[in-house]
Amino acid sequence: MRLTGNNFKKIMLLFCLIPLFKEGNAQAFRKTTAQEVIRQSRNPAELSKAYNHYKSNGKDSLKFKAMDFLIRNMDAHYSESYYWMDSIGRKVPFDELSYNSFLESTQAFGALKKKHGQLKPVKMTYRDIDTITAFYLVDNLEQAFAAWNKINLNKPDFNTFCEYILPYRVHTEPLQNWRSVYNHKFSWLADSVKNEQSPNMVSFLIKDFNRWFTSMYNFEKRKEPLPYLGALQILQRKKGFCEDVAALAAFSLRATGIAASTDIVPYWATSSGSHMLNYARNNISNDYLHFDVLFKDGRVKRLIREPGKVLRFRYSKNQASLPFITDTANIPTGVLQKSNITDVTKEYWPVEDFKAPLTLKPSNQTGNIVYACVLNYLHWSAVWWAPVKPGTDSVSFTDMGKGV
Repeated sequence: MRLTGNNFKKIMLLFCLIPLFKEGNAQAFRKTTAQEVIRQSRNPAELSKAYNHYKSNGKDSLKFKAMDFLIRNMDAHYSESYYWMDSIGRKVPFDELSYNSFLESTQAFGALKKKHGQLKPVKMTYRDIDTITAFYLVDNLEQAFAAWNKINLNKPDFNTFCEYILPYRVHTEPLQNWRSVYNHKFSWLADSVKNEQSPNMVSFLIKDFNRWFTSMYNFEKRKEPLPYLGALQILQRKKGFCEDVAALAAFSLRATGIAASTDIVPYWATSSGSHMLNYARNNISNDYLHFDVLFKDGRVKRLIREPGKVLRFRYSKNQASLPFITDTANIPTGVLQKSNITDVTKEYWPVEDFKAPLTLKPSNQTGNIVYACVLNYLHWSAVWWAPVKPGTDSVSFTDMGKGV
């Protein structure tokens, strides 16, 4: 159902509505306690060990509360990685990080192909609650607290710390022991951040990245089935796409005690493609800075074109996200399937709620969802959603981008 007429005067989105009328209201996620997550795990001994490590300090201890925060939200997180397989189905071990440089690793992989013949990458996904170790969690927490406690100027509050400094991951990248490496590499930033403003820190970081990191946008495509590089892979390869340099910035800032994460435009509203950029907490004004490392001056006050939506990655599960309403199998493939996102479009673009009529009648049961879609590379792609209330003939989409 495409929208026509005066609707386009207010909303600068060429979009259609796709109804998904499903019976029932099965949720993919719900609010959980740390103990419930531990019971769901195939790795309960390690999670329990990490949880109990700070229990002796008392449940009012900040470190205990931080570990509780990590574990009770951990069921939303997983890694996407891959391994190599030869022509007869045998797994061929290879670790690019065991070499001193990316050049050495590519040369070694070339020799491996000569030995084994054609190699095929095989995608794999594994949940954090099933694979993460107690040592990793405790070490990450201790280093995060050390970085946080070094901040002298308007130190972020505990909730901000938990959401945007403490997390051991940014997206669904393979987990790697990154904090100590980033802390060492960006020690100059850690020393400066004690008394400097965050805007200055971001400027320093952008200048540093531009000296050694290469954007591969429009130059090459990643051949491996790897949506996101791991934190150490980014440093080793020294190249990547917008999502990689955005993760690089988030890892670097978190290692120095600055609250940071990434914001994604899943699809542009008036052109094809997507983009990822960053935000960080301003230690002076306590608000957030939007910045794009790929831009010359870095700071972003307004996007260069109209976004379908802008969504922020966080660590905790957002109970207002779509997976808390319906199963992920019912949700179009993409970022809307994630429970750890929040809508921040209004930080980047003028918005208003948009009411659209329905020409198809849903059932009287709850759980019906309608998606607002933009045309992206000749495909209608879902950027936002609205619940259908029984007995109504319209839906309301929140914070949709306005025209000018």
